[in-house]
Amino acid sequence: MTSSIYESWTRIETWLVNNAPRTFAELAPPAEHTAIARAEEAIGLAFPIR
Repeated sequence: MTSSIYESWTRIETWLVNNAPRTFAELAPPAEHTAIARAEEAIGLAFPIR
């Protein structure tokens, strides 16, 4: 089974909502595009998009 990163996170978040709602509530929001671009530049690699 192959799935995108988005689909994987959706499954993880759904599981957390149903099984560990306090942990789900403590998740940080997604990084902003500029922060991701800075991290990619700093390590010299591009993160997978999907």
